[in-house]
Amino acid sequence: MKTPTAIASLLMLAAIPAVAQDKPAAAPAPAAAAAVSPELAAARETAAAYVAAYNKADAAAVAALFAEDAEWISDEGVQTSGRAGIEALLKSVFADSKGRTIAIEIEAARKITDDVFSVRGEATVTDPDGSSAVNEFTAVHVKRDGKWAITEFTELDDESAPAAASLLQDLAWFAGSWKSTEPDGMKCTVEWSPSGSFLTRTFSIPGAEGVDAREGTEIIGWDAEQEQVRSWVFESDGSFTERTWTPDGDRWLVLSRTVLPDGEVGSEEITVSRDGDDKISWSVASRSLGGETLPNIGPLTIVREK
Repeated sequence: MKTPTAIASLLMLAAIPAVAQDKPAAAPAPAAAAAVSPELAAARETAAAYVAAYNKADAAAVAALFAEDAEWISDEGVQTSGRAGIEALLKSVFADSKGRTIAIEIEAARKITDDVFSVRGEATVTDPDGSSAVNEFTAVHVKRDGKWAITEFTELDDESAPAAASLLQDLAWFAGSWKSTEPDGMKCTVEWSPSGSFLTRTFSIPGAEGVDAREGTEIIGWDAEQEQVRSWVFESDGSFTERTWTPDGDRWLVLSRTVLPDGEVGSEEITVSRDGDDKISWSVASRSLGGETLPNIGPLTIVREK
């Protein structure tokens, strides 16, 4: 029976598999145009379809670009859930602002797994009188039945991004490169997103005898609706984990729930204790997988790489 991703994740910091990276392409000839990644190409295609439908005030066509269980979070933190809810929201917007148009610029597209990528971009909305407003946004795209769909769309503005960043400052020490003191243990790198609103952790752990090597990506951010730090973990085997982080002095209490590729569900409670700026102690308790109780793990030690 496979152990939940979380166990190998933050705390094992070695267990959560990071997304496999494409082999670097050969340097292009001086006159050649820079190659466009599949993720960026897909993001641009979706953006073009979004703009075309939006500028026709076609709420159904815009909503069709979203997954059935998608979520739209406005720059004020208001959440709209489900494709039907998003379509109703757009119908209301179009009714209240006839003649409004939109232009979208994709700034970056980041591969998370073969079937998941995230996007950062900028949307410019223009009213018939010529006035316009510019908002940044992030989106998560997932491939389902061979087709890309937006599963999470978050509007940002000049006020929301710094607020989110400031609420993550208690985890600022986490940025950097880390490794487990265990032989052949995990390695991970934690970096701030360009906007400073999220921490992104990529990690890998070599495979042992009878155990596959694992890689993964974790995105940590502030959830304005739940008013707490949350994270989302994507593993190379297709596992998906959601976490909530609660500060407790020099440690964080992390509740973790993982869904494996076969649909089996695991959960655990992780304690991450900070020992100065260069050492982390972590332990895992209350572990279960498919209703079966699993033994605790740790405490284990993770140290900053110099």
